Amino acid sequence: MCDPESHFAVQVPMRARRYPPLMDAILALAARHMCLIGRDMDSYLATDYYQRCLRVLIPELDRVQPDRVDDLLAATIILRLHEELDGPFGGFQTYRHSIGTRALLQSQAKDVSSASGLRRAAAWAGVRQEIYASIKLHQPPAMKASPEMLDHLRILSHDGAWADQAVSHCLDVLDFCFGKNSINGDIYDSLLATNAEWEYERPGSYDPLCFDTRLNPDDGADLSWDVRYHADWHGTTGWAYRMLARILLVIHNPRQPRVGLNRISAWEKALKEVHYSIKLLCSIARCRAAVPGPSLIACMAVWLAGDMVEDGREQKEVLKLLSETEAVHGWPTEDIRTELEGMWSSEP
Repeated sequence: MCDPESHFAVQVPMRARRYPPLMDAILALAARHMCLIGRDMDSYLATDYYQRCLRVLIPELDRVQPDRVDDLLAATIILRLHEELDGPFGGFQTYRHSIGTRALLQSQAKDVSSASGLRRAAAWAGVRQEIYASIKLHQPPAMKASPEMLDHLRILSHDGAWADQAVSHCLDVLDFCFGKNSINGDIYDSLLATNAEWEYERPGSYDPLCFDTRLNPDDGADLSWDVRYHADWHGTTGWAYRMLARILLVIHNPRQPRVGLNRISAWEKALKEVHYSIKLLCSIARCRAAVPGPSLIACMAVWLAGDMVEDGREQKEVLKLLSETEAVHGWPTEDIRTELEGMWSSEP
């Protein structure tokens, strides 16, 4: 999503012609996705491709050849995506292929500046997958962007580097929220400052092309805003992961008063900010409905703080977005919908 040369779209299919396990990983994911979105596809076919890929891939991961690193990274990332589609969003899940992906990425970290563009794209895809796993399991990410990956960002002039910075920041926030330092006010203040700095310092190209908040629900219009960005790394990645990190920081604020007369006003302020962030992420998703990334990030935000959406009409919009994400993109959201429906129906 942040790669201007689209290596996964251009190079990976060409490499799959020469490396059968990579082709099998692609076919396994494609078959699984077609099953999930209701296409006429035998689910056993996805399992066959998956098992055939593993029979070759696992031995090769034990003795990685230098000329196979890019192929192996691409294959393991695709298999991990297959696993993400195969399990409930909010349920416990063991990522069998994440260990191999992490080991490969960490072994190649020192060479990331001189590595192929595909390897760098795979490295960032791998850390984005850690965000999904961390939020699902409410655990600190098992891997973050390496110092070498971050150093390489500083020499880039491409807009995508700012989106990758937002990804790295979100990982740092998750490490704080779900890790052992979650009550450290100094670390919290530093992360909050970084979140604000990204918004103030990012290039003008990250300004939305359209940001229309005028709504008229009485005319039957939906309750989302019209928010448009120029490229995927602007809205789908940069702003989306920055806003996701913002939600996490607001709801995990160690300085939030727990008692006292200002407790209610502080909570109302937090509620307002989280509501705005969720609505913005859902609006970006609705305006980019054909692209899976924005919908998935919106689902992560709802999984974290959907209970803070209090308006009944907006609750219906959230449930509609979750249903469409599963129907169109295959991402499992039924468990989130069930939990939210039960929570909202019990409210007075």
